[in-house]
Amino acid sequence: MCCTEAVKNAINIKKASPSTEVYILHKDIRTYGFREDYYKEAGEVGVKFIRFDEKANPIVEKHGSGLSVMVDDVMLGETIKIHPDLVVLSTGVRPHHDNEELAKMLKVPLSKDGYFLEAHMKLRPVDFATNGVYMAGLAHWPKFMDETIAQASGAAARAMTIISKEFLETEGIIAAVNEMVCNGCGVCEPVCEYKAITIVKDPANPDKLKAVVNEGLCKGCGTCVAACPSAAMEQKGFKDQQMYAMIDAALQEGK
Repeated sequence: MCCTEAVKNAINIKKASPSTEVYILHKDIRTYGFREDYYKEAGEVGVKFIRFDEKANPIVEKHGSGLSVMVDDVMLGETIKIHPDLVVLSTGVRPHHDNEELAKMLKVPLSKDGYFLEAHMKLRPVDFATNGVYMAGLAHWPKFMDETIAQASGAAARAMTIISKEFLETEGIIAAVNEMVCNGCGVCEPVCEYKAITIVKDPANPDKLKAVVNEGLCKGCGTCVAACPSAAMEQKGFKDQQMYAMIDAALQEGK
């Protein structure tokens, strides 16, 4: 994003003042998509690109009322000294400092760079694994205004598919608790990635704890079923009796 802005500004300067010498010092240039036309146009109007190694940053010094910039051009293999009237820094975009706190609050993941991570890049580009939370714009990663508007429109449309309905439909295969067996040990609560399980006091017996499944949040992954030490957690459609019946049927068919 900052590369394209630098190239676009350089073109505007050359068009406004063709005699002005404009240099772009860079480690690399990324003008992706149709914005590659900016890079081509910059070369045509006379903008000079100087590539330097990331281990040898340019050195800016002040000499009286003027400036000098020393840079090692990796293409020429020479050190170039420029005396500019103006030095402009292209600043990159960084994630917001409270993204981590917000991610914990909404129970959504972050990328390794600190931006919010979508459920699937192609299939669910504005969704999270947590239902009912959507994202757009710079929360996702650095992007231009047209990309932000397009993604925001997608996020709004995606949210409308939920709030426009009278009832929320969920998957049938979800976790269920056998309250007669559950002793409220709490092993299932921390292993649930979707925060669908909470440990509460049993209204019928305040001295006893039990697990409660939020059916709207549960995705039926089965992690809690595998973790439950008392076998109180079962997955609808895959209860123990059903699994044993399928195994017996398979063995009988094998005979």
